[in-house]
Amino acid sequence: MTKRVVRENKKGKLSELFKGNYKQCNLLEMKKGTVWGGHYHEKTTEYFYVINGKIRLETKLIDDSEITARLYKSGDSFVIDPLVIHILNIIQDAKCVVLYTKIFTPEKPDLYYP
Repeated sequence: MTKRVVRENKKGKLSELFKGNYKQCNLLEMKKGTVWGGHYHEKTTEYFYVINGKIRLETKLIDDSEITARLYKSGDSFVIDPLVIHILNIIQDAKCVVLYTKIFTPEKPDLYYP
């Protein structure tokens, strides 16, 4: 992930989170103890910004056996690229803004389960 640009002056602070062409933006509110994901996307990239809470993210390429796990908390951001299986374990009630590069439709959801 690229380093965030931060601009600060006497009025406050601006932090760039992501740059790109997005098609959809969702607010995701997740309850402690729940598990989300367990799928991958062929074409969609997801950009997460954690507003509050704690999330344990597990990722794995679809053609690999190695699982990577990392904890994210308020103020953190992460990207889920296509062909990456991802599971979000909610450690503490969490709220995220999620940007998508493809519009979700029930007819063509771009969701695949291994």
